[in-house]
Amino acid sequence: MSIWPGRSGSRDWLRNRNTVEYLGIWKSIYNPLFYYGEFAIIKSQAGLNSYKISVKDWGEKTNAIGLKVTAGRYGGHMRILMII
Repeated sequence: MSIWPGRSGSRDWLRNRNTVEYLGIWKSIYNPLFYYGEFAIIKSQAGLNSYKISVKDWGEKTNAIGLKVTAGRYGGHMRILMII
């Protein structure tokens, strides 16, 4: 399932400070292996014009579960997996 056309939609979504804060709260409840130190760095930069992070980078840096990027036929597609 593609939520946004192209690849930049998910990066723009993760630039939003409110989204990053929401994901941090969600992950703190449902993911005991979440990397809080790396999350604090991301949270401090979220909302800045120069800040961008991909879903892949978010997952690798914070050890987040539930967001997964899979390559589609014509580019990246983002799938949201609810793993609880």
